[in-house]
Amino acid sequence: MKTRALLLVVAALLVAWGLFGLLDLRNIPWGGFDHFHSVVVEVNEGGPADRAGLRVGDRLLSLGGISPGDRDWSRRPQPEVGNTRLLVVERTDKSTGATTTENIEVTYSQEPTRASALSSVNWVVGLAFLLCGMLVYLKAPGTRSLLFSIVGLCVGGFLFPRPRIGSFDLRVLTGNLFFVALCIACACFLHLLLIFPERKRVMEKTKAGQLIYLPLAAIALLGIIRYTLGELLGDAVSTIGAVLVAIVLLGYVVLSIGALIHSYVKAAPQRRAEEGLNTVLAGVLLGLLPMTIMAVSRIFFSISPPGSQFYFLPLVLIPMSFAWALLKGARDSRL
Repeated sequence: MKTRALLLVVAALLVAWGLFGLLDLRNIPWGGFDHFHSVVVEVNEGGPADRAGLRVGDRLLSLGGISPGDRDWSRRPQPEVGNTRLLVVERTDKSTGATTTENIEVTYSQEPTRASALSSVNWVVGLAFLLCGMLVYLKAPGTRSLLFSIVGLCVGGFLFPRPRIGSFDLRVLTGNLFFVALCIACACFLHLLLIFPERKRVMEKTKAGQLIYLPLAAIALLGIIRYTLGELLGDAVSTIGAVLVAIVLLGYVVLSIGALIHSYVKAAPQRRAEEGLNTVLAGVLLGLLPMTIMAVSRIFFSISPPGSQFYFLPLVLIPMSFAWALLKGARDSRL
């Protein structure tokens, strides 16, 4: 009962958090540009930065009076909708190689409809994960349903749009907490697939279950180091840490898919239907297919397919298919 009550409280808090974030979308400022290591890498056509004259390749010398080398660079106040910020940039003429300094005033506007639509899609997908996880646990408490509910809570919390937070420290802290939640979701999902529809042989080994969660300790340690010493370590060390974390998460995903395929291949056709493996595999494939198409299009062809901001929506098929299979298995076990 304590576990059930705790899950319900966490679920209610996350839903409230996501609702506040959804309602706060109209207050999210948009400058229409992005930069990496102080170099402008993207300027959205027709956006505030584009209208102000900012160009891809410009090097930021200061933003709002704060230079990239200043310790206050990462802690600079967030702009409000309607605020104007002065950008001092260094621009290099590609034909002559000459450099000039330009003063550009960017007036922030509301996020465009496309960005708000993407946040709404994330809300729907996150809510599907959360509700499916809670439904399964409330209907059929057990190890599998508990793991699935944790996955739902963590993914839901990560995907929900977040309310604006003024404090830099609190903003970074909440961001790190939700990223850790995503990592926990990946580990629990792998654990679930190693015992669904039945325990894999590897899980019979001593402390095998603990090893699944061992990388989380390393990720948490990297997060603490980045949070406390990030400004001293510099961009290079932070980038290396981000790459290592990405490798760990990719490993979780690959192992999870491998465990699902292993279960499907090893099971007889009748067992696949009885355990809901056909539904789960179809849900995973159909859920991931649009995102795969979008990723391939952007990486190899540098194009965005029409309506790509909604390609995350089919992900709802993943929690729905797992919820159906887990509930079906629980009903069949009672017969």
